[in-house]
Amino acid sequence: MVSHKLVPYWFRLRETYDTDNYWNLSDITSHRDEFNHDSIVNGLDDFFDQYYGDIDEDDDRNRTFEVDSYEADGNAIEGEIKLGEYGIEADVYDTQQSQRIPRHRRSHHSEETPFYFTVLGN
Repeated sequence: MVSHKLVPYWFRLRETYDTDNYWNLSDITSHRDEFNHDSIVNGLDDFFDQYYGDIDEDDDRNRTFEVDSYEADGNAIEGEIKLGEYGIEADVYDTQQSQRIPRHRRSHHSEETPFYFTVLGN
């Protein structure tokens, strides 16, 4: 059965071992001036731009990564990334034809799972 799930996550940045002082994600440079971006949304926008339209293949871990779509607007960014794994051959069962297709998925095929995201700065 196919299902869609909404799984909320949040992330916070802080100095290593400083469990009490989390950074303001809208003003990262006030905590560390060596960052090239002033907010987490701007940093993610730059990161997603580097991977947009390109599929990154990690041969060591047999994984793929792609930013399929994204849009940054002010203090928010949303879109879809795809993560995939390859290296395993598998049969496929066609439920409409009621037949199994042996070894349909080859070891060089990456089964991709889409993840939709929204990030809001503070």
